[in-house]
Amino acid sequence: MPGTLDQAKKREEWLAPLLHFGGDAGSGISGLRFLEAEDLPEPARALLAHEQDMTPTLRDYHAEALVLEVLAAERAGSALVRKVLLRGRESGRVVEFGAIRIDLSQLAGRVRQRVEAGRDPLGGILEEEGLRHSSQPRGFFSALIAPKLGKVIGASLDTRLYGRCNQLTLEDGSVFAEIVELLPPHRPGASAGGAGT
Repeated sequence: MPGTLDQAKKREEWLAPLLHFGGDAGSGISGLRFLEAEDLPEPARALLAHEQDMTPTLRDYHAEALVLEVLAAERAGSALVRKVLLRGRESGRVVEFGAIRIDLSQLAGRVRQRVEAGRDPLGGILEEEGLRHSSQPRGFFSALIAPKLGKVIGASLDTRLYGRCNQLTLEDGSVFAEIVELLPPHRPGASAGGAGT
């Protein structure tokens, strides 16, 4: 992907949920490089390059129910912006670090109540509540991790991690969530499941 000014602005927009928490210094990552899907190594490509929600994808891959841990949360008008971890319910293992901006005005009823409660991963809520929507990856990237976050997800500073910028839309095409999703280091043999896409 050539680095034109328009693309740079677009990528900054894609990363907005993560940059919300203090720009580059507060994002927890550095050395970010955008990639094409085919440049992602396995298993990152199988886990990221698809149009599915990450919660069920990672749940199936790791063969374990997932729980949400909210690291930071702020309201910005009708939006709820959070930095989160997804962990295996039984193992406690971190399977994703993410930042998400959710437009609460686009959600109603139990879906909105459960999102605001901050106890369950968004993908699990949408699946369980049967909210029809589309997942549309906007770009893929690799990044290095800051020391504090690295300690939490088990990544050393020189480990290059892989992620995606994604958006979720309702049936009418309106965007209700923008997400930055980053996988922790792959450990061969750590998964009990398959590729899970």
